[in-house]
Amino acid sequence: MKPYTAIDDWREDLMQGDTPILDGLFAQPQPENHTPRTVTVSEELNTQADTLSIDPGEMPSVEDVIKSNIVESPDGVPSFPIDGFPMATRMFIQEISRVYGVPVDFPAVAILAAVAAALRKQIYTDQRYKNYPQLWIMIVASSGIGKSEPLKLAFAPLEESDRLAAKQYESEYDAFEARMFAAGSRKEQAPLQRERPVYKQCLITDTTPKALYRAIAINDGITLYRDELAGWFKDFGRYNKSGEVQNYLSIFNNRQIQLARKGDGNRLIVDPYLSIVGTIQPDVLRSTLKKDQMLDNGMAQRFLFAFPDNVKRAYTSTHALNPELTEYYARMIHAAESFSKMEPTEIRFDTEALKLIEAFDNEITDRTNATTDDYLQGLYSKMNIHLQRLLLVLWFIHEGDAILRWTENRQ
Repeated sequence: MKPYTAIDDWREDLMQGDTPILDGLFAQPQPENHTPRTVTVSEELNTQADTLSIDPGEMPSVEDVIKSNIVESPDGVPSFPIDGFPMATRMFIQEISRVYGVPVDFPAVAILAAVAAALRKQIYTDQRYKNYPQLWIMIVASSGIGKSEPLKLAFAPLEESDRLAAKQYESEYDAFEARMFAAGSRKEQAPLQRERPVYKQCLITDTTPKALYRAIAINDGITLYRDELAGWFKDFGRYNKSGEVQNYLSIFNNRQIQLARKGDGNRLIVDPYLSIVGTIQPDVLRSTLKKDQMLDNGMAQRFLFAFPDNVKRAYTSTHALNPELTEYYARMIHAAESFSKMEPTEIRFDTEALKLIEAFDNEITDRTNATTDDYLQGLYSKMNIHLQRLLLVLWFIHEGDAILRWTENRQ
């Protein structure tokens, strides 16, 4: 499986339909002396805008899509803004919202989390410090509202990829065991241990900290994906005394962690990547944040919460998802997976983007200086990190969307 050495190579293969989407989806080891590829946001997106000629047919205009979503709730709070997504992605978000009777918040953040999970550490920004598309997200709503289905739909292509990888791993392991059995003695088996296959995965669900750390190391990053995050939080009391919470705090900042385990020696995980996404009920969230000093130790401030106001259970809909939009989204996720064949790519902001980021950061600084609340100060300190990580995900969604639309238009 060839590694992609530049975005242009990846884009060309995707346009030609040659991208090995379902075969060898996972990051390949990079040569020690490789130089990360650098791309400027304006260079990539502005070039696309000049060269693409797309006939949207009967699709609604961008303005109509935006106006239909930027509405206010009864208490004056704007709904989740989806105008930052490409048109087809916005339509898919609206489609899920319509079919399952949920706010656009749920499918929008689920899609952001899924794209981040597929990309892992292949793109990054380096504004004062390095940021990957690593997101910690909770979808918050009462039981029975329908918060789980958008998450399942968003992660369905990644779960399919993991199933294919598991099949390949089982086949390779059976062959490995056959070679070990044929070798006979332990002495002859010893050299074969280096050929022991490993399970390359994108997602992990129910896990112990030790298994999670191992998965992070083997896969060069992983996403903890749980429909109900309450179970994961319950384990915190069990592992808190051995420093598990502190390890999570370090992983959020991609700081190396040193692990010492009996019988397993010491292990150093450098530049760890872990995205986290799942659902949780409001009462469970409140009780969780009150225990184990979650509000004080910085854990809560590292999460982004999709927690819309006044969400009611919707009546059952007779509508079905548009299969073309579902297929479009699956291709988008597989394109993100194929991106893992590239060398790590730095995404740079143009001058206009830097001015907007600076204005945002200045506003956050003013809010930080205006409060003495430790929790809010900790929360504000993470906002620039969240912003850059979200921008990376949105950059790729626009990049992938442009390529997919170009390919469809050509066909």
